[in-house]
Amino acid sequence: MGLAVAEEGKGGRPLLLVHGFTGAKEDFEPLLGRLASGGWHAAAPDLRGHGESAKPAGEDWYTLGGFVADVVATAGALGWDRFVLLGHSMGGAVAQRLALDHPERVGGLVLMSTFHGPLDIDPGLVALGVAIVRQGGMAALHAAQEARRQDEPAVIAARARMEAARPGHQAQAESRLLACAPDMWTAMAPCFPGWPDTLAEVAAIGVPTLVLVGSDDETMRPHCERLATAIPGARLEVLDGVRHSPPLEATDRCWDALARFLDTL
Repeated sequence: MGLAVAEEGKGGRPLLLVHGFTGAKEDFEPLLGRLASGGWHAAAPDLRGHGESAKPAGEDWYTLGGFVADVVATAGALGWDRFVLLGHSMGGAVAQRLALDHPERVGGLVLMSTFHGPLDIDPGLVALGVAIVRQGGMAALHAAQEARRQDEPAVIAARARMEAARPGHQAQAESRLLACAPDMWTAMAPCFPGWPDTLAEVAAIGVPTLVLVGSDDETMRPHCERLATAIPGARLEVLDGVRHSPPLEATDRCWDALARFLDTL
């Protein structure tokens, strides 16, 4: 599986960053240089079906286990036996699974704006999205999403704030969605309403853990609060006024919280 990887700080302490559903390695771009300056070798792969990585045809290629394999393969290619692991959104679910199945590989864990089980998503909307993608591809899905979001004032306001803070962000977000493999989207999107719950399992995680979430991330904040309670000794950081993408929405505050945690490892 050919994976594209962004990395900075070669020779430093190993840290892997895993993006979310329809995301890409560029989601972590604001953090990579800071991590390198702090003595870390930070590496962020594009998972299969995302960004510049391989996009094999067929929905069977796209599973939670496949994404975990991508992260393990990235670590192997870098020569890392043990590393700190950061996962955002779906990447946080991947990170949980990796930490549970390969505890010897993970020396520290950061779960960012993520979930531990089923998400409150309308299965009817998911089915509609799958039908749209199968008929018209990712461009058709993007057009349908944009039409629907015109009636969501909170989304419009959040986009305006993000664009003001990071000019060009919206175009970049659109390009990341359009770069996704349609088979990846149609395979994974139906999984989220019935995602296997790890809340009971994560009590077995025995490494230092930071759970980081935005106060305005209505979907993920309850999951993150429960994860922070369930994982022994986990630290919870809630960033005020932030929605779903702390590195992009509040880079400085996200970095401060991350750096405080990394300094304890």
